[in-house]
Amino acid sequence: MIRAIGFDLDNTLFDHTEAAAEAMRHLIRENKWNYVGDTSVGAEWHRVESIYFSQYAAGIMTLVEHRRARMRVFLESTDASKSGLDFDELWNAYLVHYAKSWVAYPDTHKSLSELKASGLRMAVLTNGQQAQQEAKLKAIGLTDMFEGCLAIGTVEALKPDPRAFEQLCRLLECEPNEVLFVGDDIDIDVRASINAGLRGVWLNRDELETPSDIGAQIKTLVELPIHLDRQ
Repeated sequence: MIRAIGFDLDNTLFDHTEAAAEAMRHLIRENKWNYVGDTSVGAEWHRVESIYFSQYAAGIMTLVEHRRARMRVFLESTDASKSGLDFDELWNAYLVHYAKSWVAYPDTHKSLSELKASGLRMAVLTNGQQAQQEAKLKAIGLTDMFEGCLAIGTVEALKPDPRAFEQLCRLLECEPNEVLFVGDDIDIDVRASINAGLRGVWLNRDELETPSDIGAQIKTLVELPIHLDRQ
């Protein structure tokens, strides 16, 4: 019986990819740079983010090192000066634009309100920074929906480590088989939660091809109730 739901945050409850892309577009315009990359600004920024955030999450880089590396490598796709740039200052300017772009997906508020009204306990488990993730939830009006938010700073281990999901279950006061976990990443959200004993549901907003081992999936949060066995 499902008694609780855990949610990823970025690209699950709100569109992190578009918010990040919009922030970088603002930064480029603000500095009067020309973007000369082979893909879109958003695609290149996401590519760079994927590389260096993974290294940070693995402990290979510090938070500051990974941010500087992301900014430095991305700017190689612009005509920005190759010297005299303050990557920390640019990162802070980017964060200001990023925060202004935080918007929940259209299906988020209604779906979560109905789930909460049905008596389900809910919490967020994310690999982002604690203060920033809590700020996102507040900005998009979701804080009161959840029992809590586990992120870098409070979580014992990052997804896909089973300890992250075990901590989530303790927060929700449920056994793993009583918790359903929803996220957009097949590996660190869905497969990892299943391996930890939870029920994983893939939120496939982009309608990507489904791997053969992924059974439960939804295109929007509105569809989530069909996977809730409340008997």
